[in-house]
Amino acid sequence: MKIKTKQLDYEKVIALPRNKKRKPKKPTLFFRWLMKTLGAGDLKATNFVCKKINTEALNEKNPALYLMNHSSFIDLEIAATLLYPKPFNIVCTNDGFVGKEWLMRKIGCIPAKKFITDLSLVKDILYSLKELKSSVLLYPEASYSFDGTETPIPESLAKTVKSLGGAGCDDKNRRRFCKRSVI
Repeated sequence: MKIKTKQLDYEKVIALPRNKKRKPKKPTLFFRWLMKTLGAGDLKATNFVCKKINTEALNEKNPALYLMNHSSFIDLEIAATLLYPKPFNIVCTNDGFVGKEWLMRKIGCIPAKKFITDLSLVKDILYSLKELKSSVLLYPEASYSFDGTETPIPESLAKTVKSLGGAGCDDKNRRRFCKRSVI
């Protein structure tokens, strides 16, 4: 990947227009199908198998927040296969949008700022769940550390999940789902 740099004075940098905040988009059925289809070869090569337990409440009418363990580069392919045809948005760092923002938005990515408290991210997650009726994929431990060790999950994650409550779910399914759903 090539990175272009430009030397500017501080005053010119401050005067640059800020990026306009954009709401998340619900990925179209075509892009959901495309992610699933393109990942099929990798999943077959790894002999991927899935067993769903108590997932009755996870249907297309009930969006959910999926907290997933980020363990390999095919995690998105796994999620696309398991959740297809259900729409989902993916929380990813905003540096992943550089040069390909249009594609990242089409597949449903939500940009998250690194190393700072990002309140707009919580709003975007709520918007995806309530307005778009789209599930949200979140890899809470997928972050950077300066020494190469694992990074702890922030305590604020529990508060965030609690504030989301059962956004988009009815009471009957929320109680059943929140007890124990494992994919």
